[in-house]
Amino acid sequence: MKQDKTIFLKELRVRAHQNLQLLEGLAKLPEEALQARPSDKAWTALEALKHINTFNRAYQGRAAEAIRRNQATQAPREFRSGFLGGIIANWARPGVTTIKLPAPRKVNYHGRPLDRDVLEQSLTDARELLDLLNDAESVDLTTTKISSLEAAWFKLRLGDTLRLIVNHDWRHIEQAERATRGEAGIRTK
Repeated sequence: MKQDKTIFLKELRVRAHQNLQLLEGLAKLPEEALQARPSDKAWTALEALKHINTFNRAYQGRAAEAIRRNQATQAPREFRSGFLGGIIANWARPGVTTIKLPAPRKVNYHGRPLDRDVLEQSLTDARELLDLLNDAESVDLTTTKISSLEAAWFKLRLGDTLRLIVNHDWRHIEQAERATRGEAGIRTK
């Protein structure tokens, strides 16, 4: 699907800013709320945030490097999502179509001791993501590719990668927010 790149990036910036606002709300909560486990198998808010911090460290770093290397004076004004990249990015979004996948052990922090520094890193990453989304205006989001974490041979388009980061953050920031209220599970509406 072809999209106007400016509109696409604006929509991502709006959602990324909303994610940042949710994180700022979590930052006002006491440590006990951030450490609360809604059920035995559910993640605490800090565990959900540590998961996205690990994910973002890899993908945001790769996106930043790709943007730095591919600055163009005349980047195309359209973005065309890749078939698999678009599917993967939309699966990460919270809601009815969310597919619950078990987190790989290396990014599953259930039961590990965590502190408020995890939330501070999430806030830093969220602000850096907004900067990346601004910088992406001068890059071809379709032809610039990023290797997937799961398989180096599988490459995602930069636009799909940015949407994946925003949606994945959204999903797990909402999960963290629900955990502070003692609610487990995935939102259905």
